[in-house]
Parts: sequence; structure tokens; C-alpha cells
Amino acid sequence: MVAQQHELNNVGVVLIARQTSSRLPNKVLLEINGKKLLEIMLDKVLSNTKDYIFAIPDNRDNRVLRDFLEDNGYHYFAGSEQDVLGRFIEASEELSSKYIQRLNCDNLLFDPSYMRHCYKSLNDESDVYTNVNSPNHSGSSVEIILKEKCVITRKPTDYESEHVFPYFYANKNLSIVRIEGPKKTVFPIDTKSDFEKAMIFFT
Repeated sequence: MVAQQHELNNVGVVLIARQTSSRLPNKVLLEINGKKLLEIMLDKVLSNTKDYIFAIPDNRDNRVLRDFLEDNGYHYFAGSEQDVLGRFIEASEELSSKYIQRLNCDNLLFDPSYMRHCYKSLNDESDVYTNVNSPNHSGSSVEIILKEKCVITRKPTDYESEHVFPYFYANKNLSIVRIEGPKKTVFPIDTKSDFEKAMIFFT
């Protein structure tokens, strides 16, 4: 019951998505077995929590993505394309959960059961939880922050604005918990070759 409470009530997920990836444009709208990548991602998220929102760029280059989310009734927030940190924080304000997770939509192959395992690490004593730099984290990155700490306290660097959580890692006033990485090795969807390899997981 404790784990279930964490999953359904305590963690809200901000899914970072855009059409304008330089190496594989429109990848979030590619399809596997009749479902778009972002829908496969969302199905996995919904197996753990019902509190989610897509954070997308608010510009013409991402209009098809926005229209798709609107037409299908998916929750989304549109903000700056370059300032991903700002977009993440503003999107998080639309969620009701105690903790906020950042999840890139190129992490198609993450295991929801591993995410549930990570949620069990959440407590009332720490502010940030991450498996970044742990073995096998690539493609299964976990970055979670206490919502009340998900605020701007100084001007971020360009790198922090783009990559989001390095901004919080650099805040010496935040306590950070390092989470063990998953046992399975997967990979993010960055290129056409990655996408083709990923399709094997769904056959």
C-alpha cells in the first residue's frame, strides 16, 4: 500500500517533448504498432501515476505536436523551446503531486517497474532523487524533485536551462539522494538507427 500511495498520489511526471530534434526530427510522433512514441511513453507513465503533463515548445515548428495533444485530450503545457528548465518548472505547477519527475520522451524503453522501485526511495527528508551517473541510467534516467523546491533561485546557465536538473544539482541547499541504476541496459531514441533497434522490443 505504501508503494501504491507513492505511485498514485505522490509523483507527477512532466514529459519533455518536441518535434525539432536535430538528429531525428518528429521522433515523438513516429509510430510502433499503430501508436506514437509519446503515447507509448504515456501508457507506461499511467501505469504508475495519473498525474502527468507534456511540456512542449510554444512555436510554429511544434504546432503538429500541439494539435495532436489537443485533438486527443492529452494534458500539455506550451512554453519556451530553449529554456527547458523554465518550461519544466511552469509545467510542474499544473500538477498536484508532492514530487515532480522529469522524463524525456526519448526514453521510450524505460521499465515502469523500475520507476516504481525508484519511487520507494522518496521520503520527507530529501529534496532531489536521481540515478544519473549510475550504471545503466542512459535511456532510463530518473530525476525527481520535491515540488516545493522546484523553483528558480538564481539565474541559470545556458547549460542548466537546456538540461534542467543540473540547475538543482548545483544548489547546495538541496539534499540529493543517489538512486541505484536499473539492472537492464536500454538506450534513448536519438537517431533513426536507435528507433529501428527499439522496434524489436515491441515485436
